[in-house]
Amino acid sequence: MAPLRLCLGSFLVLCIVIDTTFSSAGVKYLPPVAPQKVHYGSLDANAVKSLFNEFTREYGKRYENLKEKEERLRIFSENLKRYDAMNAEEQGTAVYGIDEFSDMTVEEFSNKMLTLNINSYKKRLGEKYDDPSLKHVKAPKNFDWREKGGVTPIKDQGACGSCWAFSTVANIEGLYFNKYKKLVNLSEQQLVDCEKNSDGCWGGWMASAVEYLAEAGGLQDEDSYPYMAVDQVCQFDKTKVVAEVEKNVMLPTNEKKMMAYLFKNGPISIALDARAMGGYKGGIAHPTEQWCSKNSTKVNHGIALVGYGVKVVQFDDKKKRLPYWIAKNSWGTDKCDKGYWYVYRGDNVCGLANWPSSAVLK
Repeated sequence: MAPLRLCLGSFLVLCIVIDTTFSSAGVKYLPPVAPQKVHYGSLDANAVKSLFNEFTREYGKRYENLKEKEERLRIFSENLKRYDAMNAEEQGTAVYGIDEFSDMTVEEFSNKMLTLNINSYKKRLGEKYDDPSLKHVKAPKNFDWREKGGVTPIKDQGACGSCWAFSTVANIEGLYFNKYKKLVNLSEQQLVDCEKNSDGCWGGWMASAVEYLAEAGGLQDEDSYPYMAVDQVCQFDKTKVVAEVEKNVMLPTNEKKMMAYLFKNGPISIALDARAMGGYKGGIAHPTEQWCSKNSTKVNHGIALVGYGVKVVQFDDKKKRLPYWIAKNSWGTDKCDKGYWYVYRGDNVCGLANWPSSAVLK
């Protein structure tokens, strides 16, 4: 098995439809609200089977024969127990439950969606970002680039391991908006086809993608180079470049400095161990290390941080402040919380602070 694939998204959807009227400037986004927990352990075998049948209908699951269906039912039942355990051990407010991947083992989920060997891409990390002014940035308590109009709608990478490209593009779209006050839907397909140090639909790395763009001359928009969710021959046309890129920078692995950079410049790319994103339904995620690792070598998925906030939550008899990141995923709006993952800020949850990076525009 090749160790170079960063992730696969929904394997049922092959390409994305973009609404070109996507500015959200002026829209106010509320803090994340956790859905109601379901205690699956209280269900008997018949109830679990009924729930499984409902699951197969909702997600259009088809199995080769009765034996495979029974095996998937067994795995589904084990995952219900896992969701109960994750809910019981959750340190934030996140809720875990049934999603499209609930008939897959954790190993299958990881092998199919989250299989990157980061050592393959370390040679193209780019320079370290050194900006002493960051410590003087007075970032507000809550900030959301979506509310400024700097984030395109949630996209779906489909049956292609291109989350690295979507993370890169989300970063550059935000930087471009911050610089030119114009939101443009940029091309992930250009990166999939043309970034030869990555492996297209079989994985890649955000820093490497940005280094390619700096060498090639820049990034086209979605209209001139649409997303197809497959590897193609490179069709890059330098005359159609929209966003010119100077270089990639690796940001400080300090979440306060990451917050200051995001506020000052725009969304940033991150890599993380995304195993705990399987089954995430909403709320502020703060899983224990049993469910995702902080180890910098265990990252397996690329997403973009587009904002942050603080929510006051009642825990038993006391109130607690939960700082969080707003992370844009690329699995469509039917995954996570309408496509977003809200995750605790300040504890390097799932290793999210190990590899923050950003393009620098010309």
